[in-house]
Amino acid sequence: RGEMVVISDEHGRVVGRGLVNYGIEDAQKIIGHPSSCIEALLGFVGEQELVHRDNLVLA
Repeated sequence: RGEMVVISDEHGRVVGRGLVNYGIEDAQKIIGHPSSCIEALLGFVGEQELVHRDNLVLA
């Protein structure tokens, strides 16, 4: 949580960098799911986004 991550598309091209709102274990559980499923997947909602747009820089 709070670490800078590189965000890539399905072809491995870097599309941005941002600060992540969840730890690695929780992030792996929610990646690919809509925000509305976070509580069901984790049992809690810390933030609605894995990376919020205010903490995102597009490449």
